[in-house]
Amino acid sequence: MKKIIMSSLKNVSLKTLVFLMLGHVCFLLGFIGLFLPILPTTPFLLLALYFYSQSSTKIHQWLLNHPHLGKTLRDWETHHAISPKAKILSFVMLTIIYFWKILPLNVHWSVKGLIAGIFLTLIIYIMTRPNPPRS
Repeated sequence: MKKIIMSSLKNVSLKTLVFLMLGHVCFLLGFIGLFLPILPTTPFLLLALYFYSQSSTKIHQWLLNHPHLGKTLRDWETHHAISPKAKILSFVMLTIIYFWKILPLNVHWSVKGLIAGIFLTLIIYIMTRPNPPRS
C-alpha cells in the first residue's frame, strides 16, 4: 500500500499537495461553520473551491455539483455573483452580530468603531456584487 501511495505521489508537485491540504482544511472549517454561527461557512468554502481548482479536478467538480452548495459556488466561480437572498442574509446576520455581540462588549469605542468599519466594508462589498443570471 505504501508503495502505491508513494508511486502516485511521484508525479505530484509540492504546490499541488499544499493546495490540496489547504483545500481540505478550508472545507473542514466551512463544514464546521455550518454548525457554529461564529465561524463563517461561505468564505472557507470559496477558498476550498479555489484550492481544489488548482489541485484536484475531481473534488472541485464534486463541490460545484453538490446538491446544496453547488449553485452558490458555481455562481461565484463563473460570475462572481451573490444571490439577493444571500445578500440580505449577510446584511441581517452582520447587523445582528454587531448589535448583539459587539456593542455590549466592554472595550474601547475605537475597537467597536474598527469592527463596525470592517462590517460596513463587508456589507458594501457583498451588496455591490452582481446577482447571478436567471436560469
